Amino acid sequence: MSAGTRRTICIAAAIAGGAFALASPLAAQVGPPINSGVGTMVMEGTLDRDIDGADALFVMTFSGARHVFHAAKGLLVHGGKGTGVDELRGLHAGETVAVHYSIAAGENIVQEVDRLSHGGLSLMEGTVISINRRRQEIVIRFDAHRTTTFKLTDRAARDVGHDLDAKTDGSIRITVYYTDEAGLKVAHYFRKT
Repeated sequence: MSAGTRRTICIAAAIAGGAFALASPLAAQVGPPINSGVGTMVMEGTLDRDIDGADALFVMTFSGARHVFHAAKGLLVHGGKGTGVDELRGLHAGETVAVHYSIAAGENIVQEVDRLSHGGLSLMEGTVISINRRRQEIVIRFDAHRTTTFKLTDRAARDVGHDLDAKTDGSIRITVYYTDEAGLKVAHYFRKT
């Protein structure tokens, strides 16, 4: 092999190695996954500031990314005293929320906010026994081997916890955020503990 050929191979290898080194960090900067075919996603974080007269939520994720969400018409707020944009004004900086949103015209549009902080939704921790999205149910076992079945909201059944679907062997602990509606426990959001 001639010196010119070796030099060309070395230069090509250096270029390929550099391209690989640059591609790895860029590949890690992918946006949040769409959890369902309709494009609704769920994000958990803390409110970055009080909500004043605007219809916008500023949420800081646990990884430190800040997101702005605009209220959709018919917005639902769970874990508060009411619904709609007026109920948003009752949320304060530092509160933990789960935001169910979609993207339209390049903006994050929130359809539902689950208030996870003190004074919001009730919570229970346990082990996942089964998730039946078609029937909108999740069964949780507690330490005393007692089980409870939660009814999932439409959005929770469609958008939340897909990483848990194949792991219902009793080894995954989760936190379920729920309301008690006429004696029925209704899960609005759940996540690994």
